[in-house]
Amino acid sequence: MDALADDLRRFLTARPVRARHGAAWYRARLYLRRHAFAVGAAALVVALLVTFSIQRMQQMRRLELERNKTAAIAGFLQNLFENADPAHAHDSNVKVRTVLDRGAATLLARKDIPAPVRVSLLLSMGSAYNHLGLGVQAIPLLEEARKLQGLYDASVLERGQVLAALGRGYSTVINLAAAVPLDRAAIALLAQAPGDHVDEIRRVRINLLSDELGGSDMSAATIASQTRRILGRLATHPPPDRELGLQARAVLAMAQGAMDQSADAVATAQEALKQARQLYAKDDPALVYYRFVLALVSLRHDPAGALPLYRRAIADYDRHAGSVGLCMSGMLTYFGVALAQGGDLPDARKALERSAKLTRTFAQVSPDFQLYTLTELANVDVKMGRTDDAAALLQPHLAQLDRRAGTGLAWARENRSRGLAVLGAAALARGSATAATRYFGAALTQMGSWGPQAMPGSWARTLAGLGEAALLRHDLGQATQWLAQLSDFNHSRKASSTDPGVASATLLDARLRQARLGAKAVADLADAAHGAPQPDDGCRHGMSAVDSSPVPCQQDVPAEAVGQVASEPGAKHWTTRLR
Repeated sequence: MDALADDLRRFLTARPVRARHGAAWYRARLYLRRHAFAVGAAALVVALLVTFSIQRMQQMRRLELERNKTAAIAGFLQNLFENADPAHAHDSNVKVRTVLDRGAATLLARKDIPAPVRVSLLLSMGSAYNHLGLGVQAIPLLEEARKLQGLYDASVLERGQVLAALGRGYSTVINLAAAVPLDRAAIALLAQAPGDHVDEIRRVRINLLSDELGGSDMSAATIASQTRRILGRLATHPPPDRELGLQARAVLAMAQGAMDQSADAVATAQEALKQARQLYAKDDPALVYYRFVLALVSLRHDPAGALPLYRRAIADYDRHAGSVGLCMSGMLTYFGVALAQGGDLPDARKALERSAKLTRTFAQVSPDFQLYTLTELANVDVKMGRTDDAAALLQPHLAQLDRRAGTGLAWARENRSRGLAVLGAAALARGSATAATRYFGAALTQMGSWGPQAMPGSWARTLAGLGEAALLRHDLGQATQWLAQLSDFNHSRKASSTDPGVASATLLDARLRQARLGAKAVADLADAAHGAPQPDDGCRHGMSAVDSSPVPCQQDVPAEAVGQVASEPGAKHWTTRLR
């Protein structure tokens, strides 16, 4: 009985009973029950120590990795710049682009560099290419970095940085369909990354707004408003990032230009260039961009003032990077457009032809820019009377223009509209009313309801072209209807007397008057042949195509009007009728 009572007491106090020997686990379980708090505390301490040790080891590995990355990057860059020395490179004027090309070739060839180090180097070199506007060279490096990140546990921050640089690369080649989603994905990753990355996010957002300006249906007014908000936040959170402020002002200037606020756009761009000169050294490639923005927003209303800005930007870029890439091609294209607006068609054609050759090297990554350049070159050819060259240049690209317009991108739709209008003008110059009507009609359909607001110049030229084609078919009634639409359009937007749309309406009206005079003369001859009485004032009268007012006698038509008609593309068939 004493043994039983002792075992009961031992059982109640969580001790092994003597009636059974019990396995080790039985004795251990009872021991843990008796000392649960102490064992729990000890286990917690051990767990904390193990966790601390693991974290410490991970930190040490990360530090070691960063140290190795830094050493590898330093060694790589040292070798890169040593080879860029004129004594090694056999070139007394080594361009930044040349150094980057050599470094990229070396980096891609070496397989002994660990993936994290290669990603850091690829990101740095891709960003440097982007800084020079050489997205064609940056994109393969950054795509390789993105692929390599799948081989190790890349941080959220690093993945966001690679996507941001890749988005910037696609922006520089104006492949906005690829750039916009990359920008958005980069912003999302950077927002998740530990730490403060507000400025990095703003940098990507500014780039996104620039992309949206040319690659989405977001209005220029909305983009300008969001850009001003960024500028306001930069000003109220010192110390301000001056470079971010400059980039935001450049986007604001382009948005103002898109809203036809030319004076504000030029003032904003001038302020950005002024601050850029204070921030950067005089030979910094970044200044090229701000000169280009000022030239771009000056182009619409001051093409002559834009020309020296383009010349300076082109010369500076050629010195830094050479005559390569879309950045150079872009400046040449817009320079050509400015020359054409100023009436210097031969030099405009040279600039556009040079740009068109460059676009072949990046046509796959930037098809819309190539098509824009070819369309502008064909437009100059038409103005110079080289209608066969214009048609031969654009007709092989009609299917591509159709496909790109099908993407819904604003620029692609505008390219197709312009291209069709240029082909219409070429057909008109060759005297083909049927082809001209077909091309101009397709251009009008392509522009649709957004044409009058988004492309007022093209809209006016297309209406005038349809009127000219109707005249060529001797359909004066249809020509009168197109002229009425063009006149109403000019009136609705309060176009000035110097506006090309008003000039086109005036010219079309003059041609209609002359056509009516010609028709009246034929009718008079027919009446005379049948003995009908003729006016005794010796003058053939007609009616205005617009307001039915009497037109002057043919001998009263000013000689300069005849000259103006004869100088227009497609006017050859009218000059014989006016003589």
